Amino acid sequence: MGFDQLAPQYDRLETNIERMKGKSLSLDAARLLAVKAAELDAIPSCDVVPVLKEYRSPWHEEFSPRTVWSLFNAFTELAKKYSPPRADKCYRRLASMFDLN
Repeated sequence: MGFDQLAPQYDRLETNIERMKGKSLSLDAARLLAVKAAELDAIPSCDVVPVLKEYRSPWHEEFSPRTVWSLFNAFTELAKKYSPPRADKCYRRLASMFDLN
């Protein structure tokens, strides 16, 4: 990838983040997405409850609004404990789930 491709990718990332921040997400919808993430092997099934706990009471205050962005960050907060290969698998599958590709 060349430097000339960085600006459009950054713009796309910013657009996706704003889209996710603008979309409210109920706890029930978050539950369904957490289970879907486990079914897709983005996260181990044992992390469904911790992801939902992080979504309800985020470590970082800026993720307290109930949005798609907040749920995505709940996943990535939990993924910090994964090994690098497992984290990469998680991030790639989450990117697909959240239409970030």
